[in-house]
Amino acid sequence: MPARRTGEVALRDADFEQRCRARGLRVTAQRLAVYTVLAEDPSHPTAESVYASVQPRMSSLSRATVYRILESLEREKLIRRVSTTAGGTRFDANLAPHQHLVCRVCGRIADFSAPWLARRAVHAVPGFVVEDLDIRIVGRCTGCRETSVRRHPEPSRTSGKNPKRRT
Repeated sequence: MPARRTGEVALRDADFEQRCRARGLRVTAQRLAVYTVLAEDPSHPTAESVYASVQPRMSSLSRATVYRILESLEREKLIRRVSTTAGGTRFDANLAPHQHLVCRVCGRIADFSAPWLARRAVHAVPGFVVEDLDIRIVGRCTGCRETSVRRHPEPSRTSGKNPKRRT
């Protein structure tokens, strides 16, 4: 998956720094490094992937610290947690309203914008206060769908007919 454009990441980093300060969080080199990895990677990386990407930039940063930073950033609503079909957790720095397309075969997650699925479209739910709307659209990505079609081609028009039996 290609990295996001540098200008877009720089804008997100600046916005991230402002949002940290507004919440009373110090903008540390470690927090910024973890956030930048997320902002650069549209694949919605796992905590392990974030750790692996941060290591070359900041070798003194421990795995446990990366996990704590991700948890604190999510708690402060500076990043989003994205669930997978396999029960794993991925992270997303994109806070703009959007949904996720999740491939049930390879696990790929892609951002998808469907304004008609936004929170404002959810009307009042009796006895419940809606705070967030997290929509995952699960299916098969193009690559997995094409692989499946190659492995299991559609039956031909004649394949449904019974061949004559020899006796």
